[in-house]
Amino acid sequence: MKILLLGKSLGKEDIPLLINMRDFLLKRNVQIWVYAPYQDYLLEQHKLDLGLPLFTSLSLPDKSDVLIGLGGDGTILEAATVLKSSGIPMLGINLGRLGFLSPVPKPLVEQALTLLTEGNFTIEQRGLLQAEIEGVPREGQLALNEVTVLKRDSSSMIELRCLLDGQYFNTYRSDGLIVSTPTGSTGYSLSCGGPIVHPLSPVLVITPIAPHNLTQRPFVVSDAAVIELQCTSRTGDYLVSLDGRSYRLPDSMSIRVRKANHKIGFVHLKSMNYLQTLRNKLLWGLDPRN
Repeated sequence: MKILLLGKSLGKEDIPLLINMRDFLLKRNVQIWVYAPYQDYLLEQHKLDLGLPLFTSLSLPDKSDVLIGLGGDGTILEAATVLKSSGIPMLGINLGRLGFLSPVPKPLVEQALTLLTEGNFTIEQRGLLQAEIEGVPREGQLALNEVTVLKRDSSSMIELRCLLDGQYFNTYRSDGLIVSTPTGSTGYSLSCGGPIVHPLSPVLVITPIAPHNLTQRPFVVSDAAVIELQCTSRTGDYLVSLDGRSYRLPDSMSIRVRKANHKIGFVHLKSMNYLQTLRNKLLWGLDPRN
């Protein structure tokens, strides 16, 4: 088995966990590769050399089985940009806080690695978004969670004209607008009042951010739809964010958002699933009356 390790940061208290993971996998004859920027970070911040071969987004090892993301949801979002359309699935180990995309908590890491190395898992394919933005490379147009249009400063709201499949739908006067995948429905969209959507649902969610008209509510559309957004602002420009990667665009430039042509795989261990993760993260079912 060949496993890739990727992270963005690591608390000092989690160094033993990372070393134990490495040793656990090596004892089971697993080949491990570590993301080169992550190894650079570990050397700089913790003087820690894992002694493993390195990979980058341009040099993914052939026939890799799984990428393990160590951190929170931000780590998984970065992993999605690294993997692109490689077909390598991901498993998230939560070293952060809420972490909807990282279902494995620290106390269950050894159990999770045992299930993984024994093949006791399935792979769930999840959809991505592609935002057609002039001047942005195609690989930078992908988003796993959401594409968000935002006002550029903290003063005036912006006006967003929204078309669905070329047909006028609505004009939003707000601080911005989120187009979310089902996976991203538990992210920024949720904090703005959007619905929680099962990740395998063939839909997209349009969620306004602080709309001026309170009748403008989140709206669910088919994932076959093409969403075009045209912005008017007092500053003459606006921001587009793809999973946190931001671009500044002039009002004259509209964007189109659609379902991407490929999906990305999420590893689901036999003893853990999405509904269980949702219950645990949101504390559902803990009412004593249940």
